[in-house]
Amino acid sequence: MKRASFHESRLLMGEAQVLRTVAHELRSPLTALVTSAELLAEDFDDLESSQKYEIVASMHRGALWMHTLVENLLCDASIREGRFHLNRKIVSLLDIVAEVQPVVAPLLKRRRQRLEFESSILIPDVIADPRRIGQVLVNFLSNASKYSPDDSAIGISLTLKGSYARAEVSDRGPGIPKGDETRLFESFYRTPAAHSSSEAGVGLGLSIVKTILEAHAGRCGAENRPDGGASFWFELPTPAALGTTGEEPETEIGERRR
Repeated sequence: MKRASFHESRLLMGEAQVLRTVAHELRSPLTALVTSAELLAEDFDDLESSQKYEIVASMHRGALWMHTLVENLLCDASIREGRFHLNRKIVSLLDIVAEVQPVVAPLLKRRRQRLEFESSILIPDVIADPRRIGQVLVNFLSNASKYSPDDSAIGISLTLKGSYARAEVSDRGPGIPKGDETRLFESFYRTPAAHSSSEAGVGLGLSIVKTILEAHAGRCGAENRPDGGASFWFELPTPAALGTTGEEPETEIGERRR
C-alpha cells in the first residue's frame, strides 16, 4: 500500500481538524433542538403559551445558526472547487440591508440587542449579487451580536466613498486584538477571545466575506472604534465606478483543486 507523503498527511490532518471543529460546533445546537422538540412533544398540553413560544424561539435561533454555518461551509467548498458563481446586477444596498434584518432579528432579540441604522445621504445603487451581499451582512451582524454585550446597540451605516458605496457594522464588544485586523479574514482563524467565548463559531464567515467582496471588485476591513468596540465594513462599486449601466455577466470564482 502506498504511504501518504508528508504534505498529503498534513493536508489530511488539516481536513480532520476542520471536520472535528464543525462537528463540535454543530453538536450543541443540535442537542438543544432535539431536547426542545422532545419537551414540546411530551409536555405540549401542560406548557403555558409563553413557555411554548420561548421553546420555539430557541429552536428557531439554533436552526438559523446552523443554516448560516452550512451556507458558509458550502460557499467555502464551492470556492475551493471552482464552482462558486456570482450573478451581479444593479441593486439597492438599502434594500439588501432591509431584507437581512428579519433574518438576524431572532439573534438580537435573544440578547435584547437593537439595530441602529444611519444613512446621511442618498446612496446610489451598486453592482452586486444581492444574495451574496446579504450573506456578507448576515455574517457581519451575527458576528457583532456574538461579541456585543446584552442590551446594547449594533450600528449599520451607509456612506459614499467616491464612486463606492460603503456599509459598516459597528458593535460595542471587546474590540480586535492588535495585529489581528487582517488575520480575522483568514479561513478558520479565531481570536483568543473567540476561543474563550461561549458562543459557537468556526472562524469561516469573515474569510468568505473577503472572497465575496474581492470577486465584486470591492474591499472589506475591520478596525477598532475610538470609543470602544469594533467596526467591520465593506465597499462595493457603483455603476459609475465600473463605467456600466447594465447587468454584469455571471462571474465564476475559485480555483479547482484536487
